[in-house]
Amino acid sequence: MQRLKYAIRFIQASFSLAIKKDQLQEQWLFIAVGNLLLLLIWFLPMGLTLWLIGIRPVGMLLIGLIGIFMLFSFYLWGEITREHASKLMAGLLQTSEIPGEGENKKGALFDHWPDIFIWIMAKPVLGFQFNLQQLFFPDRQEKNPWFSSHNLIIPLISLENLSLKDAISRLSEMMSNHMLQFTPGFIKVDLLSRIVHWVISLLGILTGISVALIVADPFSTNPWQRLLSLGIGILIAWLFVTSGTIFSAFARNCYHTALYQWVMNVQEARGLGDPSRAVPPELIRQSLE
Repeated sequence: MQRLKYAIRFIQASFSLAIKKDQLQEQWLFIAVGNLLLLLIWFLPMGLTLWLIGIRPVGMLLIGLIGIFMLFSFYLWGEITREHASKLMAGLLQTSEIPGEGENKKGALFDHWPDIFIWIMAKPVLGFQFNLQQLFFPDRQEKNPWFSSHNLIIPLISLENLSLKDAISRLSEMMSNHMLQFTPGFIKVDLLSRIVHWVISLLGILTGISVALIVADPFSTNPWQRLLSLGIGILIAWLFVTSGTIFSAFARNCYHTALYQWVMNVQEARGLGDPSRAVPPELIRQSLE
């Protein structure tokens, strides 16, 4: 329970900081606009399915599958936006000021989206293997020991301009040198933000379905009436799901970037022989008080 309290404090401090430093809200805008474009793209196959097949079981199954892919694309886009957001947050943690516009716009905003895409696709498999070994074969040598601190992968890709392969090697090096001061899961930011995300998303999906059934008749023989019902439903769901995605992606990005900055502080302290520099960023210190 105490770890969840730490997480709540950290998330509150992160959003308070975003209110003061409005550049941090760029990620919110990127997610909202990107999700809206994705919604329009996914609405086309949904609408065609509803128009041509209707609400027969096959049609509803196809619409459900398309909806799942749409939700995943929202999540994936939220993770991709973290590349740019990590740079803004890291600059703020290092100097208390967000880097200038010219510095931020060297190259594309999302140069490493292929690496992040591959990472998001591979992470569930790697996580399953890691947890399976931890559960059933704890005495064996770990195949991917770096995975316990996988939260640093996206900050490493973004802030050190690394490929996914190089980011994994860099993280393994950090762990070998004992530069991480505690397990990233100690403060339950990831767990809490994901719970909030999925609760809001589920609420939005249920609300969208309910309102669509009330406002328009999806069982009508008129295909335009069906499309109206579908459009109203997914637009309402989009609003809730996007809000949840913004909350989760922003909170986790702040936490993972703060962890990365703490590692950099440790590295600097060792290089200078000054242990007093190996302190966590202010956001983490505040949450642990």
